[in-house]
Amino acid sequence: MTVASKLIQDLTTGYTLMVQEATRLRMAPTLLTFMFNHLSGSPSTVDKKMGDVIE
Repeated sequence: MTVASKLIQDLTTGYTLMVQEATRLRMAPTLLTFMFNHLSGSPSTVDKKMGDVIE
């Protein structure tokens, strides 16, 4: 198993456990997704662009 596939498996398992626990506590789990456009540039340029959008 590669590191990437292990990470995906671990994340999936973790989120599954969180949803199961929330459901057990009678919470209503909600799936929230985001769509985004790729930001080009160096990491510092991308950080600046993201900061500008938040402000």
